[in-house]
Formats: sequence, structure tokens, C-alpha cells
Amino acid sequence: MMERHFYVRGMATLMMTMMVSFVMVMVSFATFKASLYQMKRAQNLIKLRQSHWRAEGAIECLYAYLQQHTFSAFEQQTRFDKIILESQCLTRLMSTELDVSHEPDGSGLIHAKDNAYNISRRFHYGPKVGEGVVVLNAKAHFIGQVEFMPDTLRYPRQSGLFPCVSVRFLDEVKYSQGGSSAQLLTQQPAVNGPYPQFEGECAFSHRTTLRQHDSTQNLQHGFAQDFVQDLTISPFSSYFLRAKSPSSIRQLKHQFRLVNITNIEQAHRCASIINRLISLGYSRVWVNGHCLIDSPISSYKPISLVVEGGIFAAIGEHEFLGSMLYLIDTTLAQNRTLNEVWKSVRFYPQIKDYLSDKTFYFSEGHFAPQGGIYIDALGVEAVFKDIGVFEYRASAHPFERSKVLEWQPGGWFAF
Repeated sequence: MMERHFYVRGMATLMMTMMVSFVMVMVSFATFKASLYQMKRAQNLIKLRQSHWRAEGAIECLYAYLQQHTFSAFEQQTRFDKIILESQCLTRLMSTELDVSHEPDGSGLIHAKDNAYNISRRFHYGPKVGEGVVVLNAKAHFIGQVEFMPDTLRYPRQSGLFPCVSVRFLDEVKYSQGGSSAQLLTQQPAVNGPYPQFEGECAFSHRTTLRQHDSTQNLQHGFAQDFVQDLTISPFSSYFLRAKSPSSIRQLKHQFRLVNITNIEQAHRCASIINRLISLGYSRVWVNGHCLIDSPISSYKPISLVVEGGIFAAIGEHEFLGSMLYLIDTTLAQNRTLNEVWKSVRFYPQIKDYLSDKTFYFSEGHFAPQGGIYIDALGVEAVFKDIGVFEYRASAHPFERSKVLEWQPGGWFAF
């Protein structure tokens, strides 16, 4: 009986051991299977991320190459497959494929595929926007009623609301009310004004309203972000798309109808001279010397007016479809005392209260070229009094704007 009892207990122990061993094997198998699954999943994720970074890197590489070769890629319309090959953004070791599409309106897409991973990013190649209605490296003093229908950057900060640019400046912008109800005000941009098919509004952060004296040099000034201080500004280069130098000025003058004004009496006929040249079909007029405009200028097609080397004044109402560059080198000895010339101007008594010893440029009334005003005059003050509305229209600028390649914000698309 004892032997049978030990036999039964042995069998039970053996069965229990076998069951525990079986459970442990099953648990181990399940754990191994789960670990194998996790390892496989992690491996796939690593491969996916590798594909992602290879594709994104190839897109960024090609974009950087296009930045350096925009002329051949977009102006000469070199085939993009040839450009991709020359860019060396793809190597034999990479499984990535690249292609580019570009539409006539300037929008485009760079697409990359790596194994099963696809990613694209949108770009735009077209005229530079957002320079401003007034671009100057001189000090600016706005007086009285002045309103801006401004330029803008190409893409909104939020739906329909754009970062507008009224004035781009180097040194200082001041505002003086001049009258009890006057104000400096940023309105909405003109429809199709900054560029074709534009229709939007300025973001609240880019809309200025001033009803009292202020200066951008005040720590708590009231100018909004549509007044942009730019320490790299070059109005001449922005206007002509080339570096400023004596040789470039000489070359550019050959493209203009030159007018040499040698005395104040001639300077008072500046408006009639400009109007006559416009009526004869000239669209580019370069005035050497003083230019004093006290009768209306009328242009109904885009013209370019350059005034160099003298004082400039414009009073009264004008219809000026075009743009203007005022250019003076104050490092030259003969230009340092030009402000003394104001005393010989016929309408000096009515404007003298608004001039300082640094004022070389003065406008009162509606002298607001729709293609913008560019003032390249370091150390000089430009005064704008009761201008009314600066309505900016890029189409009124007679020179083609420089073209830039830029990403569209939020332009990544993975699928």
C-alpha cells in the first residue's frame, strides 16, 4: 500500500511538473513572439524614418541647388531631369527618386519617393513682393493726413490676413499730426495691388493708426509692423536690380531720356518738361539737377522718373502712374549745402515751416506714384505732407521686379 501511495504521489508530481513546464514554454513562446513582433515593428519604423529623412534631405538638397541656378531652371527652362542629375542630390546608394513640376503662375512642387514613402513640398518662383510703398535710407517725416494702401508679402499669416509693408526704412520715421483731425493710417491693400490675383487684408499687427507726434526711435512708439526697419536696405539696388556704382549709373542713363537742369528757373519748369516728354512717348526720364514741381504731372502708363543731384519738391494734385527714384550723394562737397537752395524756391514761404537743415526732398498734396517712391539719400530728410493716399500697385512699376524662389508656408505633404 505504501508503494502504491508513493507511486500515485510520484505520478501527480510528474504531471504537475509537466503542466508547469508546458505553461512556462507557452509563456516563453508568447513572450518571444511579442518580442519578435516588437522588433519587427521597430525595424519597419526605423526603415520608414530612414526613407523619410532620405526623401526630405533630397528635396532640401534640390531646393538649395535650384536657389543657385534659378536662371537656368526657370528662365532658360532647362529640363528638370537634367537639373536633378547635375545637382548630385541622389547617389547610387540611395533608393530615392525626385521630380519637379512647375506651373505658369510660378507655383511648383518638388516630389520625392523612397521605397513606399512619398513626400512633396510646394514652392513659388516669381517677382519679389513686400518691399513697401516707400523705400528709403533717408530719414522720413510724414505730416498731416497720410494713408497707405500697402504692399504685402506673398503669403498670409492666417486666413486672408497678410503681413503688409507700408514703409521700408533704414534710419528713422517720424509723424506729426499737423491738424486736429489728421492721422497716419494703414488701410487695406488694393485688390490686385501687391501682385496679380491678390485679395486680402492686413493683419491687425501690420496696421498703423497714429493721431499724435511719434517716432520709430521712441521705445514705445505706435508704428505697427507695416513700418519695417531694414539695416541692409539699398533703394537704388531695389529699384534697378543692380549694385549702385558710378559705372552702373552711367550705363543706366543710356536707357533714359536725360534732362540737365542748371538753374532754379529751369527747375521750376520741371513739370512741363516731364509732361512734354511723356506726351512724346518717353517712359523713362532722368533729371540731373533740381526739380521743382508746382503744376500737375499726368501719366496714364507706367513711367520711371529719376531725379539726381539736386533738391526735389512736388506740391499739388498729380496722376502719376509709375515710380520714382530720388538719388543724391551727400558725400560730395557740392551737395552738402543744397538745403540753402530752398530760399530761392518760389513757394518757399508756404513750405519753410516744414523744412529742416537736412531736408532735400519735399512733397505736399497728392504726389504718390503708384509704383512706389525710392529715396537713396543717406543722411538726408524726406518730408511727406498731406499726401492723401499712397495706393500701391506693383503693375505700375515700369521695371520687372527681381524674382525669388521661396517655399510656400505649410507646404509639406506626406502620403
